[in-house]
Amino acid sequence: KAVLLRGGDFYEGEVLDVFFTDSAQLTFRSPRLLQRNISGHGGMGGVIAAALAMALIKGQPYEQAISFALQQAKNFYLTEM
Repeated sequence: KAVLLRGGDFYEGEVLDVFFTDSAQLTFRSPRLLQRNISGHGGMGGVIAAALAMALIKGQPYEQAISFALQQAKNFYLTEM
């Protein structure tokens, strides 16, 4: 069992995501890319969820899979701007 809590709404200048399992906690900090969502339909959660699922299906460990997913979301939104 595992959960990734997205913290995009909590801090002005950065995003803080926290990942929990029964035996571990990992924190991921990154600069906020956008002041508002460019699509007008929510945040990066859907992109991150899809990329994370893909990485986990490929057998990547949690930390690597989350880093991959966060980078993919960043790449996606930077190309959309």
